[in-house]
Amino acid sequence: MFCTYCGTKVDENYKFCPGCGVLLNPETITNIPPKDQHSSTPDTPQMKKKPMPFWFKIIALLAILALIGVTAGILFTESWVDVVDHQLEALRQGDIPKAYTAYTSKDFQSATSLDQFRSFVEAYPVFHNNKSAHFTQRSIEHNIGIIKGKLTSQEHVNTPIEYKLIKEDGKWKILSIRLLKPENIQNAKETDHAEDLIEAAKSQLKDIQDGKFDEAYKKYASDKFKNATSQEAFLMFVKRYPILSKYRVVSFHKPTIKNGVGTLSVILQSDQIAAYVKYYFIYENNQWKVWSMRILSPSEGENANLVEAGQPVPAVLQMHFGEILLGDRLNEKGEVEFSKSKFNLGLKDLYVDVEVIGGAKGTIVHLSLKHLDSGIMIPAKVEVSESFDSMLLSVFTAPAKGWPKGHYSLTVSTSPNIKKTVEFDIDE
Repeated sequence: MFCTYCGTKVDENYKFCPGCGVLLNPETITNIPPKDQHSSTPDTPQMKKKPMPFWFKIIALLAILALIGVTAGILFTESWVDVVDHQLEALRQGDIPKAYTAYTSKDFQSATSLDQFRSFVEAYPVFHNNKSAHFTQRSIEHNIGIIKGKLTSQEHVNTPIEYKLIKEDGKWKILSIRLLKPENIQNAKETDHAEDLIEAAKSQLKDIQDGKFDEAYKKYASDKFKNATSQEAFLMFVKRYPILSKYRVVSFHKPTIKNGVGTLSVILQSDQIAAYVKYYFIYENNQWKVWSMRILSPSEGENANLVEAGQPVPAVLQMHFGEILLGDRLNEKGEVEFSKSKFNLGLKDLYVDVEVIGGAKGTIVHLSLKHLDSGIMIPAKVEVSESFDSMLLSVFTAPAKGWPKGHYSLTVSTSPNIKKTVEFDIDE
């Protein structure tokens, strides 16, 4: 006999079912065994729920932890983005001093002066013309926060950028700003379009030669040029150097575009004199415009083929030294990455960039590094590799016992009359 409730086999002397405990009576027992002893409705099969695989549980747990980590990382790094956003807002308002003093670190300010920061910002209009910033990569290395993303201009042009930040007095401050892939930056054309620089200079000089000084100024001068030089000052400049309008032959050399700034060397010749003009351009309103004009004297090496024998060459501006940059590392282009005036005792190699203006190829530039406290001096020399303007790189390696602590001077010179000195400190 079988229990009709649970299907358990029971003996006839049982009063209660050993399977479900029901009181046994003629209504609760049967001689026919049930078709399915594990189903209360034998004709309707039940679906058994499969247990969740262990590997799936692990993956789900890792996904949840990753989501928590990403969320926490975004919240943690949001303060970095706030600092950058506030600086960009100051730049949109044209308040460069605030963008510099309020949001950059002491190390940034030590390596980069306000004027250098201003030149950097003005060289790339995306900063003061920025609309938004979006950062997709965030990390922290040795207590330095790193965020990478893109700046979007009002014209919806995207510029890849990287910021590094460091904590000072409980607040995050900008340690460095690096534009990624300069060839893609707004207002920076590819080098194979450098010939456009020649067209811009040629057109402006033609207007000057034709006496169209207003057009030469208004049509070809950039906003930065106009802010620094009034139309009256430009006219005085042209009148001061008559060769700008009375040249007979003009030749163009070394058109180059680098980091959004175009440079061009121009030789002007009249029947009696020759002069060298250095142009700097920035790309503005879909055309190259003059950022700066400087008149220099041609080097002796270039002179021989440009001026007839016996004709005088005006020494408008003799060779001299521009910026001298000191740093502890180089960027991917082999240039000093950040100029500094203070270094720690762990300094290994001191890199020096010297800007030579109006130089002649083959000129020897002497460098003298002096520890002022002890009088110890380390000499070096480097040769100018090209005429006109160039940048020279030299390196001083630390002595076997390391750099002595104290105050230093670095003097660069080619003669007693052409030299320049900068000072710096090596401290703990």
